[in-house]
Amino acid sequence: MLKSLKNEDLIPNYIYYGTWKEKDYLVMELLGAEDISKLRNRMRNLSVNSMPLTAAAYLTRKMLDCIKRLHKNGYVHRDIKPSNFVRRSKSSTSICIVDFGIAKLVS
Repeated sequence: MLKSLKNEDLIPNYIYYGTWKEKDYLVMELLGAEDISKLRNRMRNLSVNSMPLTAAAYLTRKMLDCIKRLHKNGYVHRDIKPSNFVRRSKSSTSICIVDFGIAKLVS
């Protein structure tokens, strides 16, 4: 799935897939920041038990963009939750969707 979506910037970059000692492995881009669930919890601790509305709206829009791109390419994720959206790096505002373990191609 990652290989077929390699031109999408909202998906981690596929690098390589292979087998070693009868075990399959996948090499993909290392995302260097926290997932949205951890970010939400951290922001809650900094303010009065809630994430600022502007931050929540921005993140929601970014997450919906990720889902929209998957759907546009014929995939359904089937495991949507905050912990499956990760910032590319600590200083980045770009978000990627991850964990395609139960995703399905529906053409």
